[in-house]
Amino acid sequence: MPPVREINTDGGLYIKMSNGLIFRDTAVQMQARLAAIPGNLKKKEASYNNWLQSQEPFQKVYPVAEYDPNHLVNTDPGSLPPWRIMAGAYVGEIIMWIAVHFFDASPLRFTVKCQNKEIGPITGEWW
Repeated sequence: MPPVREINTDGGLYIKMSNGLIFRDTAVQMQARLAAIPGNLKKKEASYNNWLQSQEPFQKVYPVAEYDPNHLVNTDPGSLPPWRIMAGAYVGEIIMWIAVHFFDASPLRFTVKCQNKEIGPITGEWW
């Protein structure tokens, strides 16, 4: 099970994690984000999901310097698991994969999927 206690999509996206952290993106905020992204709804969805996945509490970011010199981050960064992402001098560690599929931007209609980091990224037409 993903580390989620509650998901609510009434009036936006509300997720309460098992550790008590809360993520909230209201419908107004979601629509504003989508409006600011050029392209069709599929492109807007991809961009929104990239942004969403990078948000805490779904990903934590650590400096590479915090890892032991013998850790894969330092010795073989090309063989890291998919939930550990190198970005320059930082490493993003996925806590939980998340994706939103937008059926419509106005009125806002969407569904959300969460899954454990070990399963890997959410791909394909899962909705």
